[in-house]
Amino acid sequence: MLGGVLRKGVGVLVAAGIAGGGYSYFGKDDVPDDAARSAQIGDCLNLTGTSFNAASEAISCDDPGATYLVTATGGTCDKHEDEYTVTYTGVGAPSDVKVCLTVNAKKGDCFFVNPTMPGPMKKLPCKRSNVKVVAVKHKTANPKACPKKKDVYGVGNKTRGQLVCFTRV
Repeated sequence: MLGGVLRKGVGVLVAAGIAGGGYSYFGKDDVPDDAARSAQIGDCLNLTGTSFNAASEAISCDDPGATYLVTATGGTCDKHEDEYTVTYTGVGAPSDVKVCLTVNAKKGDCFFVNPTMPGPMKKLPCKRSNVKVVAVKHKTANPKACPKKKDVYGVGNKTRGQLVCFTRV
């Protein structure tokens, strides 16, 4: 029973971080130098701020702190991807920019997901995190493909054919 409660807790925590909805930057009469404006599929970004006032910065995907991977620009995001939109207002403002993001994860990576306030996940050292990646699988999105261990929760991305399996740290 306790395992089920913990698994549910991990699932809610991870799902909130990965599929936390969208992040937006609203600019008025100015054009911020937001990395999402020029992001391409396969680039990595880190998000800062909150869900309603976020900013992005480009970062090498090999950097240990690279949290998000761009999976699409424009279009529809998978329900387990975050949508990051930069919205501009004012005369002569550029068009909105939207990118779909998934976690830039490999086995052993750790993330902090804030369970009480929506916002971007952060890839951090495990001692400062609350979830750890135990497996990343490609060509499947079925959470049943995660290791059969206590407190492991899978988040499957059907659009991209990827499964990330987490546990609590």
